[in-house]
Amino acid sequence: MAFVGKSKRAQQQFETPEEMYLRGALPRTGDAVSSLWIHQGDVLRAYAEKHQDTADIALELPTGTGKTLPGLLIAEWVRRKAAGPVLYAAPTRQLARQVLATANNEGVPARLLVGSHLSWPVADQSDVEGGEAVAITTYSSIFNSSPKLPVPRLVVLDDALVGENH
Repeated sequence: MAFVGKSKRAQQQFETPEEMYLRGALPRTGDAVSSLWIHQGDVLRAYAEKHQDTADIALELPTGTGKTLPGLLIAEWVRRKAAGPVLYAAPTRQLARQVLATANNEGVPARLLVGSHLSWPVADQSDVEGGEAVAITTYSSIFNSSPKLPVPRLVVLDDALVGENH
């Protein structure tokens, strides 16, 4: 583990997203989950061992088995390491808001960028562009004729099969 300079602060680096979670690096709330499930830890380890240089990742777990937390932990880990924009995309605005609530509970700095880019708070856009927070967005915000999101270091696609039409 080392300390690496980022745009506004020094940030602790961890070997894996699982280590970041287990060492309490995130300011989790009382509503956070109590621990990772075994298969969630397996996904985090597999990512760190085999896929951390993969530009885009889709998490494949059955519905209701906890894809959101590993996706957020991977997004946060990459954000901390890469000092660049990271996007977490959900199929709908409602699901994006649920992901944001989970991020807030788990201590992952995140900003909701959904709907028209004209309505996005400038501070939120700046946080995402500067690598200070993960963007929680929708597939339609990424896959349209004129996307306004920054070019990301990583895109996490939650429920990727739903996004086939995009």
